[in-house]
Amino acid sequence: MAKITKKVRVTKQEIKHDNIQDRIIESFGFFKTYAKQSVIAGIVIIVLVVMLNSYLTSKNKKEKGANTKLSYAINLIQSGNNQDALIAINDIQTQYWGTSPARESFYYKALIEYNMHQYDKAEENARRSLKNNKGNKFLYASSSHLLGAIYEQNRKYEEAIKYYLPVNYKNKFDKITIPYSMYDAARCYEKLQKIEDAISLFKTIEDDYGDYKIAVEANRKRMYLEALLSQI
Repeated sequence: MAKITKKVRVTKQEIKHDNIQDRIIESFGFFKTYAKQSVIAGIVIIVLVVMLNSYLTSKNKKEKGANTKLSYAINLIQSGNNQDALIAINDIQTQYWGTSPARESFYYKALIEYNMHQYDKAEENARRSLKNNKGNKFLYASSSHLLGAIYEQNRKYEEAIKYYLPVNYKNKFDKITIPYSMYDAARCYEKLQKIEDAISLFKTIEDDYGDYKIAVEANRKRMYLEALLSQI
């Protein structure tokens, strides 16, 4: 006896409905496949955020500690306690390497060594300070001035002038340091017997930086040199 097969008619609506179901099932499959990866990625992001916050907190704490230590070292320098100041500076450069105070400390280390008449070491650290503190006009000017003082100490007056007043110094130096650098450069010109150049610098200090105390001394020096020239 032949088997009777019942024909089932499927409407277009049912076909469409099945397609939608298939897409939903595919979507569930997709999310199931990548869900673990999404969770892992989320965890990684959270870990990175926590690590970044921890790093920034640690960095801020390190900067504060280095600043406190540097202030202590500066007070020691001002009181004339160079030995203890040098120990403090060395601690900063060891314990707080990479911080702003550690970069700044090279100038103060050079200053200590200059005060202790260790001119070779002072020159080395002053040069490092110049390199490290280009963004800090005051420390850059101070470092350059210290190099000038080292050369002047060694009676290399031409070299000293180059560091007291380097090329484009008005843009490189903090304004407050400029008249003092001019004054020391003028003294070097005087030692080189370049009296007119010295007078010119002293007069510039008087004209452009008259509200600084150094202007009074510049005026006295200028008048003395002009009187000296009149006798020649």
